[in-house]
Amino acid sequence: KEALEGAGYVVDQAYTSKQGLNKLEFFQPDLIILEVLLEENDSGFLLAKEIRKHPIFGKVPIFMLTAVAEKTGGKFSLEEDGYWMKVDDFADKPLPNEEILARVEKLLEKRGGAQ
Repeated sequence: KEALEGAGYVVDQAYTSKQGLNKLEFFQPDLIILEVLLEENDSGFLLAKEIRKHPIFGKVPIFMLTAVAEKTGGKFSLEEDGYWMKVDDFADKPLPNEEILARVEKLLEKRGGAQ
């Protein structure tokens, strides 16, 4: 969060899928960064699936930054298949701040820049 804010990005956080979906009603992101393991035994996969179904935010890039990316066999990047959800980028934590910022910038450029 600090690295993104330090680079001039506005950042908001949610700790559960419910919080994340509620915040989308008020905070219109250019990019969503998700963790697989959310609080309350919640799942970033399920949140990604709900976001992809949303009529407005379904096209917002999703960057899955997680400690368990390697354990999934890279299935974040496969086409949607039941539980697995296609995301735009994924990486294992810890990831250096410079790498996070580079990936964020690349995703935003691909989308057409931050609005």
